[in-house]
Amino acid sequence: GNCGILESAMLGRQWRRWLGRFAPGLSAARRRRLQAKNGSPIWAECVSAEELESRMLLSASSATHLVFSVQPTDTTAGTSFSVAVSVNDSTANVMTTNDSTIRLTILGRGRFSGDGHTMTATAVDGVANFNDLTLDKAGSYTLEASIGHRHRVMSNSFEVAPDTSGSEKLVFLGRDSQYGRVNQPLRNVSVAVEDQFGNVIKSDSSQVTLSINSGPTTSFASGVPAPYTESTDNGVAKFSDVTFDTAGTYTLSASDSNDEVSSAISNSITINDHGRHSGEWSHHDGGFDFGDRF
Repeated sequence: GNCGILESAMLGRQWRRWLGRFAPGLSAARRRRLQAKNGSPIWAECVSAEELESRMLLSASSATHLVFSVQPTDTTAGTSFSVAVSVNDSTANVMTTNDSTIRLTILGRGRFSGDGHTMTATAVDGVANFNDLTLDKAGSYTLEASIGHRHRVMSNSFEVAPDTSGSEKLVFLGRDSQYGRVNQPLRNVSVAVEDQFGNVIKSDSSQVTLSINSGPTTSFASGVPAPYTESTDNGVAKFSDVTFDTAGTYTLSASDSNDEVSSAISNSITINDHGRHSGEWSHHDGGFDFGDRF
């Protein structure tokens, strides 16, 4: 029931390993500062028996580093990929007798689909295989393989692109709800083309048409193009002239020139008519009108 491995660093000396006995039941990694007889500090760490065994195997052998024997390559969101990490000795040979537990971590904000940002695998004949890895969010990634705190290696960076083979949809970007004034354009009305995982498809070059889905009127104010259509730029269509001539609560609908892209309905938009000049203070429902200066 006991576990323990001591990594001690006597000042001015090379790192050494010590085995120690700690209270039963300590399985989570913990570090303690002890005091040697000569007054030098010793940092002690209690780890699980599994990790202790892995570290002892490395310590007792000529292994010096980990290597990504199979590097990650560019892929698409939701598509599985595999990597492999080998335990090598100082002459770059795989240690076929090593069966350490190797941890794989995503550096940054990414997460493996359904499994958090870390995975573990046991080396077989000196090689740990990580199969069926999946990332849903597009972006640039780097992986880190490690055994304990002393043996680490980073992979090559790789890109995860949006999934353009599956279903696509339009999404209104920005705040949950908006406020505006009669005959004044709303700010920041933008619609993105996204894949099934919520990634903006920046390669999209379609056209998005905006219309009134619900509200006191069925058309925008005079002067607003009808139909109101904008082309996407980096996967986003921006509408700078969304104007209403009647006060009330509205929702907008967006449709794509590609019929296979699902349409979208906006959150509510409240248009107020207070008959004011721009820049005046106005209080409504506990806040100020959208776009007011203060």
